[in-house]
Amino acid sequence: MKKAILFVLMVSALVLWGCIVSFSPQSDEVTIAPGENMTFEVNLFPESNGVSWSLDGEEIPGASENIYEYTSPMDDSGIHVLKVTMPGDCHQWNIRVISTSNPCVPDVPAAFDAVCDQGEKLAIYDDKLIPWPLYTQALCNGFGLDNHFQGIQRLRMGQYLAISGSDINNPPGDLFIVKMGSCPSSGPFKTDTRDIFGRDNRIVAAMEIGSELLWHPGGLSACGDILVVPVEEYKEAIVSKILFFDVSDPEHPIRFDHYIDRTEAPFKDKAGAVAMTRIENGRYLLAARSTSDTYFYLSRTSRFGDGFDSSQAVVWDEDNVQSEPGLDAGFGGSAFNFIQQCNGELFLVAFSARGSEASIAIPFLSREHWMYLYHIVFPGDDFTRQPVITRIAQRQMFCSDGGGDVSITPAWRLPAPFAFDAAAGIYITPDGQLSVYSSPHHRSAGIIRMAEFWSRE
Repeated sequence: MKKAILFVLMVSALVLWGCIVSFSPQSDEVTIAPGENMTFEVNLFPESNGVSWSLDGEEIPGASENIYEYTSPMDDSGIHVLKVTMPGDCHQWNIRVISTSNPCVPDVPAAFDAVCDQGEKLAIYDDKLIPWPLYTQALCNGFGLDNHFQGIQRLRMGQYLAISGSDINNPPGDLFIVKMGSCPSSGPFKTDTRDIFGRDNRIVAAMEIGSELLWHPGGLSACGDILVVPVEEYKEAIVSKILFFDVSDPEHPIRFDHYIDRTEAPFKDKAGAVAMTRIENGRYLLAARSTSDTYFYLSRTSRFGDGFDSSQAVVWDEDNVQSEPGLDAGFGGSAFNFIQQCNGELFLVAFSARGSEASIAIPFLSREHWMYLYHIVFPGDDFTRQPVITRIAQRQMFCSDGGGDVSITPAWRLPAPFAFDAAAGIYITPDGQLSVYSSPHHRSAGIIRMAEFWSRE
């Protein structure tokens, strides 16, 4: 009898006060870009019950229907809390508004030339988040030949870096988030007043990415708070996917649902490096490099959440690259990044190393590290046509441990604490300067070495 009375009371309360039966989006964490909109909806019982909506604790005037369309202001970024309430129930979403573009550069060739060609050494502690002997050249790790770091990007939240790596014997691949806690959040990491070897420079997050098949992440690209990561199998299957992560909260990356699929025709191929930028019409241009071709994808719309069509790309043969007089011919590298000039012109920086492939396992063998600047023109600003790509500048970069400074470990005293055929990437400062970050293939004594090449201006 008591149970029956309790049941009747519960049903009566439900009818009187109501409840939220379902809601959309189903995820409580959603990501949008400034200027984009998103529709939020709840299904109620009884359907006649009304609701109220609030944003960051403030009631939204006139919002009383079960559907609400949120539009993010163009100059907005950060996390907002959207809540829907009825007398007997409520639900809330955390809306992450992220940056989706990098700063433009007033004069890209001048900024490229202004990057110092002598790197400053930095150290990152793995904080025991990488088990021994992974990412080392130890004999028990096969000298690290198929286990090494491959991509690096300094993030918009400037005290953080993303580093990718892989081990063919322990798939899938890895994405590491580094916080340079001993360094400033803006400007160069290396300063005279900071302990660059401090324990606060450490890995703060590690996550598996890819799959058993797609075990090899490649060169990374950051476009605002969007981190672009290619994962591939390049030995037998020759396939890849291009993944996207929201890194507006760097220590808690969130993967976007959409991706570019390169595991089936018409563009079944590997992807060793990617670059992405937001072009003037608001859409996103992405480049993915295989061995001899570069694929250019254009986003479906200016809303990043709408993704890319995996079956639509412009395939550019790298043999078609042009070069200005006096410069080497060629295109490619282990990583590349787009740079937008403030007048809308498009450029790309690529990183490569010259020398014996054996030097990956024997680091004392000499290698030259080069970065190349390319000017990219799509005829008539039509991004569905073949681009004209011209090498307009090239620079050799250096960072040696051959000097008399004190090393933090014996392993630190290697010829170069960086490698452009391992992890390398461009960072664009808020005021439009360029800097370069690079790490060698392997760590030693729990330390990942790194070099920073900052602008002289």
